[in-house]
Amino acid sequence: MYMPGQWMPARKAKAPFWRWVLLGALVVITATVLVLGTAVVTPPVTRFSLTENTLEVISQEGLLTLRKRFALDQLQEAAVISPGRGRKLSGARLEAYCRGWFSYQSLGKVWQATDCRSPVILLRFSQTSPVLVAPADFPGFLAALQARRTHQFPLRQPTTPASTPGWLALIVGAMVLTLLLTVLMVLMGPRRLAYAVEPGQLVVRLFSHCKRFPIAGASVRPWQPKGLLRIAGTSLPGYHVGVFWDPKGKVRVYASDLSQGILFAAHQRIFISPAQEEEFLTLLREVGGVQVAWDSTTGEEDHERVPATTP
Repeated sequence: MYMPGQWMPARKAKAPFWRWVLLGALVVITATVLVLGTAVVTPPVTRFSLTENTLEVISQEGLLTLRKRFALDQLQEAAVISPGRGRKLSGARLEAYCRGWFSYQSLGKVWQATDCRSPVILLRFSQTSPVLVAPADFPGFLAALQARRTHQFPLRQPTTPASTPGWLALIVGAMVLTLLLTVLMVLMGPRRLAYAVEPGQLVVRLFSHCKRFPIAGASVRPWQPKGLLRIAGTSLPGYHVGVFWDPKGKVRVYASDLSQGILFAAHQRIFISPAQEEEFLTLLREVGGVQVAWDSTTGEEDHERVPATTP
């Protein structure tokens, strides 16, 4: 038996499968936005790692670390050139950052990791396409390459460092935050949703806060909504909160299930879906002073309003 002020959970949703489908989709979307957003907001960092046998190009793009290796025993030529402007085939082309496959009129198809400026270092290999790189220290890189000396070189930096516009960072942050809150709401919303009756008022516990409604003089009855349409608020599997519309007007909904529940009617209509409907109606009569009566076969309202008594 529930007591005054004790939380009664909402009725469990009838189709939890769709809740997990939605949750999975939201997780994938959130991860994608987080990875891509971080890559856009955070300037890429590239370094060239030379060892005795290999050249490894390591690019940090947001949360992704991309690596590409070239065998130095296949190196045929290393020269400084100015190839002009290339056309991106695949990869990334940002301000002062070009990584991936490009095409040049004088070179054809090449793989490059540069700052999108000339000059660059051309590396020709016997079994792979040409490679363009732009380390910060051209003479040092070529000397280490010639001597097969282990060393790391950062990418050449532009005179004016690239910066991310504030509005872009704000948009990406807002998108990630919204998606994370939605995921949390799908997970925790149905568990948080609950109801309690205190003298003279109904208390609804939502995802992030509680709402209180006076029930003195309100009429209450079981209700099976027909044709509810959401106007504002949140409607997720097992968690429907907001302003809805039915043929009789606006309804404030705080329910896990839109097929059946309890309708309050006073200065505004409120719909809830407690797990133990009969027990909650009894609690409303005893604590709130609301008399409830209805025809169980038709569900039609047949009640009278009784003012709440002061305890």
